[in-house]
Amino acid sequence: MKGNFTVRAVLVDKERIVDNQIMQYKTSFYNYIIKEVLARNPDIENAYIHLDGKAENAYKQSVRTYFRQQLNVTKKTVGKFRFVDSKTDNMIQLADMVAGAIRRTTETDKSDCNRYYNIIKPKIVDLWRK
Repeated sequence: MKGNFTVRAVLVDKERIVDNQIMQYKTSFYNYIIKEVLARNPDIENAYIHLDGKAENAYKQSVRTYFRQQLNVTKKTVGKFRFVDSKTDNMIQLADMVAGAIRRTTETDKSDCNRYYNIIKPKIVDLWRK
């Protein structure tokens, strides 16, 4: 597969997350998972975070604050944030396809459960199950 990108991902079994506060709101869950991926990879510095969707200014600011307070303690892990429209952003579309390929591996009753994963596998530098 051509293209200059790497994949760092977590495959989450939502039933194993016991913190009700994280699971109560979709945004809390996503914030937690993104934080976990970034915290697990200490070589990431000054990351540009592109999040899918349009959001209220108050939410955008709270997300920025959350990540900077959680991750920028000893070094600048998180740099800029950008909220983008997934319909027009190729990188968000790529991230969605990669996530779908990884998730598909859990559907072991499907004959093609590893087909797309095997295509992206050379790009994966970190994948763990939570």
